Amino acid sequence: CMICYYAFAVVRSEKQLKIVFAGFAIGFLVLAAIGAGQFFGYDLYMTEFGQKLIIPSKYEEIMGNLRLSFEEGRVYGSLYNPNYVGVYCCMLCPLLLVLAITAKKKWHLAIYFALLTLAIICFVGAGSKTTLLLMIPCLIFLGIYYGRQHIKQMVVVFLFFIGMFILVNQYDGSGATLVDKTRKKKKKEVTATKVYALSD
Repeated sequence: CMICYYAFAVVRSEKQLKIVFAGFAIGFLVLAAIGAGQFFGYDLYMTEFGQKLIIPSKYEEIMGNLRLSFEEGRVYGSLYNPNYVGVYCCMLCPLLLVLAITAKKKWHLAIYFALLTLAIICFVGAGSKTTLLLMIPCLIFLGIYYGRQHIKQMVVVFLFFIGMFILVNQYDGSGATLVDKTRKKKKKEVTATKVYALSD
């Protein structure tokens, strides 16, 4: 909210916009690094250093014994809620896709690919079915919007994004793949016909 308000009230030039984006990118890198660690089985908050960051000193006797309710491989970042991670990535992926499609230098493209990979790891590891479903219309919209101006770049970026998603989805350290979970959830919603009275 602060970034949105600042951008609306203060930003008037491309230089100012780049400063805002730099701060945004740094924040994402911190969250993504924590999330990627959790995806691959290294949870910062399960280490002594990580627990010192989040546990008040008066409760230091429980340091080292703290256990969270998430299974290994589940990404919750620093937000303690996988759904929040999914929503964050859902806002971030379209921005990174646009930046990658319109990148003018190869090293810029490499940076955006790296950030996209981290975003994919985070939203797949978070098990966010909503993010997965929302990315489909997003890709369609970007394809329509950039189809004529940046057709070659768009094809390269889309192939990279889809390829990385398939790779990360198959690895998914938390168990069943995100695609399987989403398919089962949609099937369950279609077959659920029982009606519950609100008063009950």
